[in-house]
Amino acid sequence: MPRLVSVSLLMLAFANGVTALAIEKVHFRDSDNKERWVSGEILVEAQNGGMMIQADDSRIWMIQPNQIIERRLSTRRCFLAVQ
Repeated sequence: MPRLVSVSLLMLAFANGVTALAIEKVHFRDSDNKERWVSGEILVEAQNGGMMIQADDSRIWMIQPNQIIERRLSTRRCFLAVQ
């Protein structure tokens, strides 16, 4: 039942011109070999697994496939009103 309510609310949001963005969390090693976590929107994903991600603070990260330690879809969603 809770899932039905969630789906209904999401459908209602889309019907009213609201767009939901999936937020990815990526754990990777940067060029200095430091481990980092970045949460944000995937802007571009290459066939080899590399990606360009825009973090919550608007910084854009270019991450190569060999740098990625873990990647997961966040349970948090970002909703934008579409004009």
